[in-house]
Amino acid sequence: MGTGVLSTRVSRASILQMDTAVWLTRVRKSRPC
Repeated sequence: MGTGVLSTRVSRASILQMDTAVWLTRVRKSRPC
């Protein structure tokens, strides 16, 4: 019983990490310091 919920949580966390990484790369490209 909980494995399904855990897998969905892990998948969501991984997706969030990917989104944050893409956003960071975009910000760095848009603002070269």
